[in-house]
Parts: sequence; structure tokens; C-alpha cells
Amino acid sequence: MLFIVECMKKFSTTYLRWLLHLLTLFFCNFLFIKVENTDVTATVGEFEDVSKVEKFELSAEEYASRQDTVRAFKEKMKMGRFNPDYEEKMAAKAQEEEELIGAMKVGDRCEVSTATGTHRGAVKYLGTTKFKDGKWVGVQLDEPFGKNNGTVKGETYFVCPEKYGVFLKPKSVRVGDYPEEDIDLSSDDEL
Repeated sequence: MLFIVECMKKFSTTYLRWLLHLLTLFFCNFLFIKVENTDVTATVGEFEDVSKVEKFELSAEEYASRQDTVRAFKEKMKMGRFNPDYEEKMAAKAQEEEELIGAMKVGDRCEVSTATGTHRGAVKYLGTTKFKDGKWVGVQLDEPFGKNNGTVKGETYFVCPEKYGVFLKPKSVRVGDYPEEDIDLSSDDEL
């Protein structure tokens, strides 16, 4: 290392900066930090119970008085619940969901828009759930493109085969004359 320092004294400042940067990159790739707990009273997993870890907590008043928080940013930008029109928008959304669900009944055939595309199925559940706020439509799909079997977080809303059930917001469900699609896999015409 002394040799490198002596050589660097002979070169220009720009070259020295470039060489130091290169050396830093080279040596940083081989640096590791190893931490060993030499406390003989320590036990394996003693820090996995988060109730034993001291936490930094603020009271609601202290948090509200700070200006460097997400809440302060939202208040300043009038976002979410800090938007004067927020309550109106939420009421309008709830009213729209109520109207859409009012036009549906359990057993209706439907077409739904999900992350995996458009699928057909039958309405099996209408109403509120414990897993999320708002109104939800439980649908048994004709094909296994769902996420559940009608049970979410231990609560059963309807019963269907695994991967055939899905819960969607009412605006993603269209009821109507959507017969089960006949998927004939016995034909070798297109194989």
C-alpha cells in the first residue's frame, strides 16, 4: 500500500482521483462484516420476540405537532382524508357499490374482470366481509383462476372448489346472460 501512495504522489490530481476510485471499487467487493455475540448469557432467538425490544413511540399529540411526517405531508397536499371532498367521494363510492350490489342476486351468472383477465362464473356472496371494508361480491368461477374456495382468513362466505373462488368489488362484476363456456378438450382438431 505504501508503494501505491508513493506512486500516486507522482501523478496528476485527476489521475489520483480516478485511481482511488478504482481501488475503492476493487477493495469494497472483498469487504465483509462479521458480527459475533460473545455474551455467554445470550440465547439463540432472544431478539425474535419483538415484545422484548424497546420501541420508539410518540403520543398522538407529539406526532401531530411534527412537520416531517407523512400526516403533515398529506395535510399540506390535501390528500386522502385531509381532502375536503374526501367524505363526499367516499359516500358516492359507497352509494355506487350499494346500487351495483342491489342489481345482483346470489346465483346470477356473471362475467368478471380480474388480474388474470376476463372470466365467467356465478355470484355466490353479496355483502360486507371481515377481511376488508366495503361491499364485496363473491364469485365461483367456471375455471380455476380464483384465489380461494370461498373462505378468506378462516371465515367462510361461500363454498366452492379450491382456486375457483374470488372476491371482487361490485364494479368488476357484470351480471347477465353469460352461459358456461363449453371447453371441449376431447377434440384433437387444434392439437
